Amino acid sequence: MDDQYFTIPQMAVLGRCLEKAPVAFLQDFEAACVSVLQECPGPAAELGVAVRDGLGGVVTVSVVDEVITDPSSFLSNPAKVDSAGPAQASGKQLCVSVVLALSYTMYWKSNGLSAISVTRRIGNVTFNPGVSLTNRYSALFVNGNVTAQHNSGNPGYQVGRPVIGGFLDSTTGAIRRAPISLWQAVGNGQCSTADLRPVLYGLNSTSGCLVSVSLLNLTQCSQFRETVWTALAALVPATLVSRTGKPDFSTLANWTRVTTVVQNSSQPAGVSSGVCSGVPTHLHIHIRSAIMGTVEGVPQNMIEAVELRFRINFTEFDCERNDVCWPELVFPLTTYYKGEPHSQALAKGLILVFFFIAASVLGTPWRQIRQAWGSIQL
Repeated sequence: MDDQYFTIPQMAVLGRCLEKAPVAFLQDFEAACVSVLQECPGPAAELGVAVRDGLGGVVTVSVVDEVITDPSSFLSNPAKVDSAGPAQASGKQLCVSVVLALSYTMYWKSNGLSAISVTRRIGNVTFNPGVSLTNRYSALFVNGNVTAQHNSGNPGYQVGRPVIGGFLDSTTGAIRRAPISLWQAVGNGQCSTADLRPVLYGLNSTSGCLVSVSLLNLTQCSQFRETVWTALAALVPATLVSRTGKPDFSTLANWTRVTTVVQNSSQPAGVSSGVCSGVPTHLHIHIRSAIMGTVEGVPQNMIEAVELRFRINFTEFDCERNDVCWPELVFPLTTYYKGEPHSQALAKGLILVFFFIAASVLGTPWRQIRQAWGSIQL
């Protein structure tokens, strides 16, 4: 219809569902909308609508119904299902053909839509006042009409779409997909529990996570160094990157190799206990791209080169960084404190002791103690 957007319920910023949220081109999403049933939901809306394809024509949404015989996963208080029968079951009202989920697949070509299909999952739910129903919605954009693998443009990259990585299969000679990812820390922020998210074309991003380190780790530097290096390298298993958003997996010329550069940083003058040198601490993914012509007036973004830079650092178990170093608790009498020369630390400590003794002797509490002692002797 004219002057209207194609809408699907989606999650808003504040965590609530928008029932009529416009669908953004090439933006996949999944949403789960929870509602408390006060009555049986109304009849399903007409989904077979006509949608403008962006190229001057229209496409009609193809609807496929799928019956869910056990809708318990959509309910907070699962109801007994009666897939057939009257509108009353066991003395309770039965909500017939309730829409439980809508899964859209949108096929696109040349920056326009070529087809849209939706799988509508329906089921019968026994009505109980106050039961929560979770409706699930999703949209998946697929390039072409068959493949289920995501492309990121046609042919140039679309901003915000994943950078497509790959590697050469030595057995078959074909190119296989491989991810290029960043960490997405969750929970306690540890790398061991962090999720991964793809590197998106045209969007700068920074992420990180925490690696737990103990003094024992820093006595086994080779193993510690290898552990950190492996964790960083696992983010980019790809050795190739597609130059275009629509990769050709049979032609190596359509791909560029990922190069790796190690950046050395300043190292400590000497090696001491609790210090590991040569530990990679940062992985920088540099992507160089350019505009290579236009298609129907739309500039086409191509990737020219991808470079990985590992920054090497040294890791030290240091009490000035809030680590627990028990020998330093007897400062300034020990030589473990490295914040200043031991002679200066000892001199300052003795000065503090002198002032404490002087304040104790000359202060009011000491006079009161002497007076009390004199009274006891009398």
